[in-house]
This record gives sequence, C-alpha cells and structure tokens, in this order.
Amino acid sequence: EEGDAWVVEGPVREYQTGKNAVQVKAENVQWAQAADQRRRESEQTSEEVE
Repeated sequence: EEGDAWVVEGPVREYQTGKNAVQVKAENVQWAQAADQRRRESEQTSEEVE
C-alpha cells in the first residue's frame, strides 16, 4: 500500500496522483469523521433495540 499513513480507506485515494494534497487530506478527514459519526449512531441504535 503506497501513500501517507493518513490516507484511509474511502472515496478519496488520489493523494499520490497529483490532486491538491491539502484538498484530498481535507476530504479524507471529512469522510473519516462522517464514517465515525455513522458508526456511533448505529451503536446507539443497537443499544436502544436491546
């Protein structure tokens, strides 16, 4: 796997292909935050079901 450590799985994997690195990093951060938010919401939902 090539690229910097902050490049996580997700929709943005263009860091090493010449796209503006700052923009790509911001999109990765946004995606990671959104994924974390969804994960926490799903955990809350499953707790309510029990």
